Amino acid sequence: MGSRLLLSGVLVGSVALLNQNAVRQPRVSTGKLIVTVADQRLRPITDLVASEVTVSLGGRVVQVQTLAPAKKPLAIVCLVDGVGATQLNSVRSAFQSAIATLRRSQPDALFGCVRETGDATAAALSRDTGGTIDFGPLPAPIPLSDAIAVAATGLNEKKSFRRVILAITSGPRILRTSLAATLDVLRPPAVQLWDIEISRTSTEPSVAGQGYSQSEMYETEQFLNQVVQASGGRRDTIFGSGALANRVGVYLEHLLSQYEITFALQDSDRGKEIEVTVSRTGAHVSAPQWFSD
Repeated sequence: MGSRLLLSGVLVGSVALLNQNAVRQPRVSTGKLIVTVADQRLRPITDLVASEVTVSLGGRVVQVQTLAPAKKPLAIVCLVDGVGATQLNSVRSAFQSAIATLRRSQPDALFGCVRETGDATAAALSRDTGGTIDFGPLPAPIPLSDAIAVAATGLNEKKSFRRVILAITSGPRILRTSLAATLDVLRPPAVQLWDIEISRTSTEPSVAGQGYSQSEMYETEQFLNQVVQASGGRRDTIFGSGALANRVGVYLEHLLSQYEITFALQDSDRGKEIEVTVSRTGAHVSAPQWFSD
């Protein structure tokens, strides 16, 4: 009888200890992340393997489970900001070429424009390029940060797509909303921001930015740089709109060559800063700075 009581006590104690340990064990799930990887000449790397990739969350290295080409189709919304009439044909041509490329590579991909009320430029682009997404018209004028937020919020509904904002800017308008609010809607796995800045030339004057101080324009530049970096996108400057179609094509090549990484994720990791590194010499990684889902 005494031995049975002793055994029962041991079993109860063991079960209690197991339950206590179970409570202490963090719950592990799978996180997903979209990254772009380029070589020293900024050409897409298409033969990467999981053993070359390290993912850290809040400074803690986590286990990379899989690395594979991203399979979700792209949903790209374009913002055209400060582009004058002399540049419109180049923008239209670049968009038409981009749509043709997407339809060949990803028949299910979506492409469209955000436009303002009375913005004939963006309205014409939406109509003439045969885009399949249109979040306009919006109240005019609207700050660039507000337009980004509107596009990101709309794209967030398209969870079965890789969501991208492609901004074509030329002396972008001054911002009137906070960086934090815009970053919040762009946090992964939401939306990437890719921007092409058309530098002003003697034959293609910028129509935006006129009347703004240098400090205001600097604020806009800093805003775009921070949002692009935080969302895992890219920002380039070109000299004259004649190079726009080529640069949009380069962006598409990178977007179509992206990878999806899966990794071990604990609940406490959510919202922590992410760092993705690749061991291959000269490799450049574009990845979101935070993980939230």
